[in-house]
Amino acid sequence: MKRQEPWSLGEHVEELARASIEERYRLLPYLYSTFYEATQNGMPVARSLAIDYSFDEHVYWHKFQHEYLFGKNILIAPVTSKEEFCEVYLPEGEWYRSADDQLHDGRQTIVVKAPLENLPVFVRAGAIIPKQSLVQYTAAQPSDTLELHVYFGKGSTSFVYYEDDGQTFEYEKAKYFRRTLTFDGARKEIALGAAEGTFTSRFSYTRLHMHGFSDIRRVTVNGDAVRVSTAAANKRVMQGVIKNAREKMVVKW
Repeated sequence: MKRQEPWSLGEHVEELARASIEERYRLLPYLYSTFYEATQNGMPVARSLAIDYSFDEHVYWHKFQHEYLFGKNILIAPVTSKEEFCEVYLPEGEWYRSADDQLHDGRQTIVVKAPLENLPVFVRAGAIIPKQSLVQYTAAQPSDTLELHVYFGKGSTSFVYYEDDGQTFEYEKAKYFRRTLTFDGARKEIALGAAEGTFTSRFSYTRLHMHGFSDIRRVTVNGDAVRVSTAAANKRVMQGVIKNAREKMVVKW
């Protein structure tokens, strides 16, 4: 039987597999919140585009049949290892290429590069994607800073962020940490709603990563100015750190 372990396919494939696994660990706050959503309304974590875009005939075309949403904000376009380019259909709205923050209009087909190092993954404009620091296994404690990636859009969106101990049924006694995160491009406002439940978040701080924002000269949290800098690895991303609190926090720019 042919071996299938990543390391049996060569160093390059092993490195690619490692990078994907590491991103999965960083995305655990998004994943856990999305699984919580599934318990509340039955929405699958990996969902067909036909669920959100039932009346868009393009999502039923054969060549786009394998595209899917990972949660409600991340769009995946699977490709084979032999494809250097692929066609991707982007549904209604605006979409950022995850790797470089390039913005694309929706309701169109685009041709994109698709190397194994940079697979076609897109994030919905207006999305809020919570991440954490890299850990080596699911139960490991991440750093004390929640990485909140916000992608600029024209409308208003929301995301329910959720934590619990991940082991017991104490969440049935309201021992959870839940807050609604909202983005409003017209009002230039990001709101972290008041925390619900009695569980103490494992994160003491939140670092905002503001993707696609332009002409930011001043950022405030509940009226107090916050220092914002350009991310060292990406000049298109502005970031700033705020201390977590259970009460509502409103970020304006």
